[in-house]
Amino acid sequence: MSGPIDDNAGGFILPTHDTAAEDAVQVSPKGASVTAMRALSAAQERRLVEYLESQFLEITRAYKKRAEPSTTLPDLPSYLTTLHPLLALILLIPPVDPSGSLRVSYLLRLTGDFFDGVASYPLISALPGSGKLEASDLVTVENILVQVLDWITELDKGWAAVLNSQSWDSSAKHGGPSYVSSRGVTQTERTRLRSLILQGREKLEDWMGEGPPGVLDADARETFIGGFWRTLSALGSTPEDAPLSISGLEDDEESDDDIDYTPGGLVIT
Repeated sequence: MSGPIDDNAGGFILPTHDTAAEDAVQVSPKGASVTAMRALSAAQERRLVEYLESQFLEITRAYKKRAEPSTTLPDLPSYLTTLHPLLALILLIPPVDPSGSLRVSYLLRLTGDFFDGVASYPLISALPGSGKLEASDLVTVENILVQVLDWITELDKGWAAVLNSQSWDSSAKHGGPSYVSSRGVTQTERTRLRSLILQGREKLEDWMGEGPPGVLDADARETFIGGFWRTLSALGSTPEDAPLSISGLEDDEESDDDIDYTPGGLVIT
């Protein structure tokens, strides 16, 4: 399956059925489908880069003005909602040379922006004079936490796909077949990614700790901080790299159905 850039869609990659590629499918010893995939053409890559750069620049400018009354990104939900189309587009870049290197570099950039953005927006910007959470405040907090956790899950699955040279299933939001790539993710990129995740976990923990006491219990915090277990597993990280215990999670798509992503640990104090 390959995807050309649609000139009428602002550079978005549209999946197409490649009969020749499907006919060349081979099955690896592990049962994973491996086949050839066409990279983007030079013209497609140029349009893609121009589009992504312009979008990143626009978001960065608005993000820097987040405290100003005229900003278009006044809170974390608006920031993550605006940033998400870039995540969806980057993951659709073919995982073969030379296009695969673009997917890795832009996903690294977006991962850093995600962590920085979450850390820069307060979980609760203001509370009533009593300092206690009202019902409306709790709903806001729950919505924000669910959105952040959805992001963590999709980003984690996305990186697992990239590290395994997989295509991306945008409907199911997980990696598709594995493809032969002559480059893959370099050791330098792996080191940078691991550093981003470990530092990002610390930022998430600090961010959650800035909220009023009792908003998140230990189990809820563990769910957030341990969210990148797929990526760290694909990187070959050791158990010591995990700041919190995340035992019992299996690296398959069905495991997500067994985890309650609703912040059940939220309590009103």
